[in-house]
Amino acid sequence: MRIGQDRDMTYTYNYPRPAVTADCVVITREKEPRVLLIQRGNEPFKGCWAFPGGFMDMDETTEECAVRELEEETGMKVKELQQIGAYSKDLRKDEETLMVPVYMVPFL
Repeated sequence: MRIGQDRDMTYTYNYPRPAVTADCVVITREKEPRVLLIQRGNEPFKGCWAFPGGFMDMDETTEECAVRELEEETGMKVKELQQIGAYSKDLRKDEETLMVPVYMVPFL
């Protein structure tokens, strides 16, 4: 828990805010590189292929979110990430406005 935050604090705002997620791009360094994708287990787009990632918790950074989501969805434990971009428009065409930092994960 961060300094100044009450564990039972409710987050409410007078204006809409985007949700924050973090995605990981994992590419092998082979002669013919491969990309790691997961099959989505939940709507929207249940059953579709996607980069590993998910929603950020209130008490973590986007980097911590990316590491946690990658481990939850693939079992991969990583320490090294490099942000390669942040995207916010029409990413998933669902009802929620998202802000998505994307991280490259070095992988042999």
